[in-house]
Amino acid sequence: RVLLDNKIFSLGKVTVSTVGISKMIQRLADDEPRLNLAISLHAPTQSKRQSIMPAAEADPLPKLVTALDYYVEKRQAISFHSKKKTKSTFTYD
Repeated sequence: RVLLDNKIFSLGKVTVSTVGISKMIQRLADDEPRLNLAISLHAPTQSKRQSIMPAAEADPLPKLVTALDYYVEKRQAISFHSKKKTKSTFTYD
């Protein structure tokens, strides 16, 4: 907020990147709907996400998708990022 309140950055140019904490995504949608959002899923399935990032157990993909739907209703499209260059399809398991 300090960077935004002091007009150091333009709101439309700031992107918040997250691994997918549902509660905070919904809060961001309510508090700062002008920010852009990027999600790093780390893996195409919930089980692989959890093996890479144990904290993903608290935010399974269905819960994350609900939060992302809420964000899109309030804001706009979301960017998804992956470090791997291989083709993946993100699914629920």
